Amino acid sequence: MAFTVRKIKIRRAKVKNQAGALAQLLAPVAEAGLDLETVVAYAQKKTGPADVYCSLVDTGKKAGAAADACGFAVDDASPALLVEGDNGPGVLRKVTQAVADAGVSMRVCIALPVGCKFAALLGFDDPADADKAAKKIRAAGRA
Repeated sequence: MAFTVRKIKIRRAKVKNQAGALAQLLAPVAEAGLDLETVVAYAQKKTGPADVYCSLVDTGKKAGAAADACGFAVDDASPALLVEGDNGPGVLRKVTQAVADAGVSMRVCIALPVGCKFAALLGFDDPADADKAAKKIRAAGRA
């Protein structure tokens, strides 16, 4: 059960916590032709702003400038990995155990099955922690 593990650049925006705010934020993203790889939006409370995190498929300068113009700034404080592979019982346990074996903590873990595959977005406090985790996750996928 091999895993594909790669670093992704997280971008962040804030929106009002109200109906239609996310759609409004994403409208210029779509109009700019940006292909979003991941999107996570959440509000901690019923009132106040909501945070929106995303990563882009195209990581070039032109796409980055377009994302900046749409309100998504690079969040250097959120090193992250995207882990993908075949889905099955215990697969997320294997990934999270590899992170534990690396001796690091995750800031966030969001995982979803898509058919017979899975994708997991893992966030860390420090780029070195992400590197350690990536190495262990790759090794776990080969085991």
